[in-house]
Amino acid sequence: LQPSGWEWSLRNRFYDSSDAFHIYAKTGTINYAVSLAGYIFTESKRRLAFCFFNDNKYLRHLYETSPDRMTEKAQKDAQRWNYAHRTRMDRIISSWIAEL
Repeated sequence: LQPSGWEWSLRNRFYDSSDAFHIYAKTGTINYAVSLAGYIFTESKRRLAFCFFNDNKYLRHLYETSPDRMTEKAQKDAQRWNYAHRTRMDRIISSWIAEL
């Protein structure tokens, strides 16, 4: 597990002073699937374990079977999907840090 706001895949996530070092987690990403699992240390000193898996099997299948999957458009579509779902996970976790 790696601390948020420090290095690797969490370097640019949870780096705000209210979130940094409150999360120790492992990420996982492929096109149309993102995950994050680990521990949260809340502002009220609670320790919580969490695990998120977000995927779209239909879009992943279309992507995998498409002869055009390496085009710029296909890559940007996948990146946009991943970013949107990663952002949702991050917002939920940030709210848990502050509120629980």
